[in-house]
Amino acid sequence: WPARVLYCIILLIATLWPFTPDFSPALIAERLARALSPTIQARDAIDGARNLVLFGGWGLVWAVTGRGNLPRLLRNATITGLCVSVFVEAAQLLARDRNASLLDVASNTAGAFGGALALVMLALVVRSRRDEKSFLGLPALTFAGGYAVSCALETWIPLFRQEPVLGAVP
Repeated sequence: WPARVLYCIILLIATLWPFTPDFSPALIAERLARALSPTIQARDAIDGARNLVLFGGWGLVWAVTGRGNLPRLLRNATITGLCVSVFVEAAQLLARDRNASLLDVASNTAGAFGGALALVMLALVVRSRRDEKSFLGLPALTFAGGYAVSCALETWIPLFRQEPVLGAVP
């Protein structure tokens, strides 16, 4: 549980910081309408990729710390990822400088499922190659796969470029 709580705090900081409260009912209704009818723009692809990676970490943490069979682990990681995502998007409706969206809920949930699935698949691959020649007692695929994923993410996602939210007042 400590790992899950710590990662949940990371998720809340990453998705709700900065948070400028704005409880105006008219603006909350406007944000809700915008969240329920999202438009897809180029910047949504970057946000979606970030959400997949961020909530993929949630799925990984859930799978590492979870017990039970594969379907139960994947189901619980996905459901908890969905719950955290809905909470975050609902909280974003109350902030002037955040954008809530159903697309975010979908990409966050897919990320949680994908993270748990990736860890389970990696464990199955490592287990199947357990008796083959390896370096340091682990299959080289473990290192090569992690490095390949890191390189791909660095290529596809500009991690340090941030654009301001439209209509946000600094």
